[in-house]
Amino acid sequence: MITCFGATLSFAQDTRGPLDLPTEIQKAVDTMSQELDLNDQQKTDLNQIYTDFFSDLEEEASNNDGNIDDATLIRMNNERKAKVRSVMTDEQYGKFTKMKEEKIEQLQDQYLKDMENQEGMEQENPTEQEQDMMEEEEMDDQE
Repeated sequence: MITCFGATLSFAQDTRGPLDLPTEIQKAVDTMSQELDLNDQQKTDLNQIYTDFFSDLEEEASNNDGNIDDATLIRMNNERKAKVRSVMTDEQYGKFTKMKEEKIEQLQDQYLKDMENQEGMEQENPTEQEQDMMEEEEMDDQE
């Protein structure tokens, strides 16, 4: 699955069971609200942006046998990012960008620690969540 809030949060399904996307989006917006001091209109707008983004991803994947090509994914991420940017003040967006970078770094550090802890075991690929975060970072770097 694709990362939603850059590195802020990811919606990869975990071992707790099926994903409740509306609830996860609301949790993510609530977290951003606390960190970025969002007003009610910004929270509403961000919730809608991410709801639409995931709906569009789902539709795109269902129209293409479950796959989304890189160009389409980059385009969709850029559109989402522009919408998010338009909702936030310069200060909020700066903090948001910093939060994403820190989250990516944390995920990468955790992945490396996990690999180090698997002594004698063959290194595995990053989890889907970690891979999504790294791919989005690469997409952000391409801009």
